[in-house]
Amino acid sequence: MAEERFLVKSDEWKFDTAWQEMLNHATIKVMAAEKQKTDSEAEHLMRAASYTAAEQQVQAQKKKLSTYISKSRYFIYKIIERLPFIQKLTSFHAFSA
Repeated sequence: MAEERFLVKSDEWKFDTAWQEMLNHATIKVMAAEKQKTDSEAEHLMRAASYTAAEQQVQAQKKKLSTYISKSRYFIYKIIERLPFIQKLTSFHAFSA
């Protein structure tokens, strides 16, 4: 933006140290933003690869242990079904003790 203004009014303005300093400052800011963008992209790729690897491990374990998972669901449902009886039984033992 500053360069465009300078080019438009180049016949009126002279390129001096103040303009050079402003251009250097703008260049430094642009380079810092590009470096931050590159660093962010690299970190994103690293974390995305880590997430993908973890997701693949989860799927592999799920496939490997699917029979055990389904059996455990059966026992969980049985426990939930018998829970009122178990609670009554423990309260009876606590009352009688």
